[in-house]
Amino acid sequence: MHELYVGEYCVRPHHLVSGKLLCFSSASAAHAQQFDDQSGFISIDCGQDDSYNEKTTGINYISDTNLTDTGETKWILAEYKDLYPQIYDSLRSFPQGRRNCYRIKVTNATKYLIRASFLYGNYDRQNKLPEFQLHLGPNLWDTVSFKDVSTPTHKELIHYVPALQNYIHVCLVNTSSGVPFISALELRPLPNSTYPEQKSNSLALISRYDTGTNRPYTYDTGSNRPYRYPDDKLDRFWYVYNHTDWSQLNTTIDMNSSNYSSQPPSIVMKSAATPKNRTGSLDFFWEKDSADRNAKYLYYLHFAEVEKLPPNQPRLQYISKDGELFHEPFALSYLDDYYFLALEFNTEYYSFNFQG
Repeated sequence: MHELYVGEYCVRPHHLVSGKLLCFSSASAAHAQQFDDQSGFISIDCGQDDSYNEKTTGINYISDTNLTDTGETKWILAEYKDLYPQIYDSLRSFPQGRRNCYRIKVTNATKYLIRASFLYGNYDRQNKLPEFQLHLGPNLWDTVSFKDVSTPTHKELIHYVPALQNYIHVCLVNTSSGVPFISALELRPLPNSTYPEQKSNSLALISRYDTGTNRPYTYDTGSNRPYRYPDDKLDRFWYVYNHTDWSQLNTTIDMNSSNYSSQPPSIVMKSAATPKNRTGSLDFFWEKDSADRNAKYLYYLHFAEVEKLPPNQPRLQYISKDGELFHEPFALSYLDDYYFLALEFNTEYYSFNFQG
């Protein structure tokens, strides 16, 4: 599986994906106990008046009433309500003023995953998709736009709150392209060991994929929803990505990953992708957006061996970048080892090949 981040605000590059990772497996079953009970979770259902327990995740959500003094409560049309969890039913729109903010109390000297979620759902019955900006404090986080009326949009940051700061401000800014609104705000404290490359700047998520799973992708309230909490104790979203030239591998057995700092969920790491052609490779091509030429990117790769191979026949993994061997070959033991690789790059175009 993989995660792709950019190390600055206001970057959402277009990415072309035709392949991904070679082999991964089950992940850490030993998460810190403090994250098992939603301790430190801040889960805000925007536009909702009351607190409640969301039935598909077990997450406890609160109202946003005391977190902002502007905006109006709205509801998506009934025809879209059965498609998604309850947090998308309501929203808060901001038809007045250019900039409207939430003030959220946080724990200082803490690393957070911050996620803002948006579902238009034709709440205003105008059937016109808006576009607006999302800010963290004074800094541009990203531009919010929509694929269609019924598909949610998510924006996610990994952000470190400084030692002397007890609040953050998440703001929506009107850019004269429609009324800003928001469906949900979620903050999740992260162990300091996760994403160590994130230091003073924030990391904006571009994509996070569960590769090699044999389940279809549908974002609904059933078993085929993207994996998140409680499957991932850190409540990251893991979306399905597969390719017709891939075979899927999987195991039902957990692996030894007690030292795996990034703590991906076990259910994701139990599946793997490998080329159908045993001499083939998994190929990944990616190109920066023209507006983001100066941005730096981090590409996190997670590997583990989930297939029991004949004795003395390990699967050597080769990683090439732009046609040249990029990383020394490595092999993993069946369900007893893992490999994590963080790549930093700022080139305008690159291709990776994974071959075993």
